[in-house]
Amino acid sequence: MGRHRERIRRRSLPKRRFRLYSRNPLHQIKPRSFMKESLIRISSNAPALLHGKELLLSYLPRCFPFLEKGEEAGLSISLALAKDRPEYDKRAAQITKTDGFCYFRDGTESVFLGKTPRGVLYSVITYLQDDLGVRFYHEDEEFVPIHSQLVIPKERIVEPPFCMRNYLVGKCYDDCWDSGHVPAVLEQMTKNRVLDVFTPIDDAHGGRPPVYGRNISHNFHFYCPYEIYGESHPEFFAHIKSGSIPNITLDITNGIKDEDGSLDESMDVSVAKIVIEEMKKDILAHPECSFFSLTQEDGEEYFNDEHNKALEKKYKRSGILIRFCNVVVREINAWAKKELGREIRLVTFGYDYASEAPVKEENGALLPLDPTCVADENLTIQLALFANGFYSYFSPKQDMKLQKSLREWKIVAKHFWFWAYDIDFANYYAYFDSFHVIKENALGFYDYGITYLLMQGSHDAKKNWQTDARAYVYDRLMWDFSLDPRKLLEEYLLAYYGPGGESVLAFIDFFHNHYVSLENQGVDFVFRIWGNGNYPQILPKETVMEGIALLQEGKRAIEASSLPEERKSKLLQRMDGVLATPLNTLYLNFDSYFPELGQEQKHRLRDEFLAKAKNGGEDVARESFSVEKYLDFVDSDEYRVRPIYSKGEWHSGAKEETR
Repeated sequence: MGRHRERIRRRSLPKRRFRLYSRNPLHQIKPRSFMKESLIRISSNAPALLHGKELLLSYLPRCFPFLEKGEEAGLSISLALAKDRPEYDKRAAQITKTDGFCYFRDGTESVFLGKTPRGVLYSVITYLQDDLGVRFYHEDEEFVPIHSQLVIPKERIVEPPFCMRNYLVGKCYDDCWDSGHVPAVLEQMTKNRVLDVFTPIDDAHGGRPPVYGRNISHNFHFYCPYEIYGESHPEFFAHIKSGSIPNITLDITNGIKDEDGSLDESMDVSVAKIVIEEMKKDILAHPECSFFSLTQEDGEEYFNDEHNKALEKKYKRSGILIRFCNVVVREINAWAKKELGREIRLVTFGYDYASEAPVKEENGALLPLDPTCVADENLTIQLALFANGFYSYFSPKQDMKLQKSLREWKIVAKHFWFWAYDIDFANYYAYFDSFHVIKENALGFYDYGITYLLMQGSHDAKKNWQTDARAYVYDRLMWDFSLDPRKLLEEYLLAYYGPGGESVLAFIDFFHNHYVSLENQGVDFVFRIWGNGNYPQILPKETVMEGIALLQEGKRAIEASSLPEERKSKLLQRMDGVLATPLNTLYLNFDSYFPELGQEQKHRLRDEFLAKAKNGGEDVARESFSVEKYLDFVDSDEYRVRPIYSKGEWHSGAKEETR
């Protein structure tokens, strides 16, 4: 990200002649009748291949309008599954990843070949995007160029660096969906080529990944049901809270021998044995899956009796977790290989109270605390660690505790997924300065060996201007590291905000340059949950007011443009969503920024912020908080004892300390 404000020039995306054709979502567009369907062959009626054909029938006539005149010479495409076309076995052998694919010419035909239906579908999306210049910015914004001649895909193999990948925003999370929203969401996810465990993708859109877990994650207690064993074996359970929500968790030392970490066969009934048998049920019920999730409950609380405390001193909480999961994965694999001829991988979290790896330092070298704390070959650790978002997860300037964790986990495990965080979960409106570290993050996770990268943004909000923009950049980079994240961001903002896009970019740069200046002065600030990046001592009133002025300039540019009124109205609504960010900061810091003003002016500002947020469609303020509920919260006594960041630590503070 540039360190100085500059006025950018509007760029045309591909270096070909084209013009804007349509911004309509795909599900509203019907195939053009003048294009012959026989020009596109599919090797089977797999739903994803049929959908790939539909996409081509929809987009090709708009990219190549001369097809309407019957000028179709050279346009012949075959969408093929490798198993259906044995003559292409040598080509298929070059594809090493599930979602990979290749393009090549066979005579006069362009072949899109994949090992899976999803791979073939992604080949269509990639052709539209990389070769034709189609852009899928958001479910309500796309760009379709018009070409003067046919564009044939170059012969190449394409494979994503990550086997699964997603930037988790509301449009990707089924808890946010309503029935009318689903078609557009699935189309957008397909076009972004994202794949994760949270989204129930149907076969037409590529299908789910080979992963299953009851409740998806945070599911220990789902594998030893309290309603079955709670009365007869109360010693298996502890009543805890996940945040403020009552929950139940398990004693994962129950059924595991203290001495060697093996299964205690002397116990007729144990937590370990019950979990193993319940996991077998899932393996039988999901033959399509090779990964199964077994992860701790959310939150800081866990089963913590005297026996667990003693083992924690010896193995740490993460060591107790690995010992338990090792037993489970070894037992189910012994059974699955014998009975089913299958190999199973178990996934568990390195998160919260189990985020510190079970290692020790001896003579300057890191070693496992105990051989039983080394993860089995078939155990994958999904690290879920917070970072200071101003720096990449792998920056030498990053939080030392995080750097230490990343080094130490490599000592006890070989296989990793990662759950990263890219927003202030206490306030989705708060400016979060992480646009400049996107590529460094993506490359760092790849080099670390991450095979499933999940970046979590505003997961339960259908719209959030910051995370929607970062999602576009991340989703593209997670397929192609050679892309320039700055250009991707510019491209997105200019498309999504029209004449206001330059002002949104200037706003981002202006705030970023402010934080760079603070960094150079040695000021301590952090972007993460309950971070201090928007405190009045860190973000002065003058900076916020200048940011608002930049965005208002963008609104004036839209109003002065020659765009149709309907388009102007939509762009102005989107700009209001961006304005909600600095207005939120003004309201939270009102008492510090405006000590001379009274409550009447504060209420007016509250109303202005609320109106802009709702008009911009940004009406979720934090996890499970509508904007109205959030405003009630920040004006309550409960907000006075929220975590306050100071001198590298969080403590309970009073509202006045940050205003």
